Amino acid sequence: MSTVRLKLSDLPARRWLPSVNGSGGATEVPVLGKDP
Repeated sequence: MSTVRLKLSDLPARRWLPSVNGSGGATEVPVLGKDP
């Protein structure tokens, strides 16, 4: 399960980086915080 969580965090984390340029970054911020 630990590996799954790490992978899930990697996916949103990568999306958040490019999203920062747009307006989706703010939406991903809470998602990452809820994961941990």
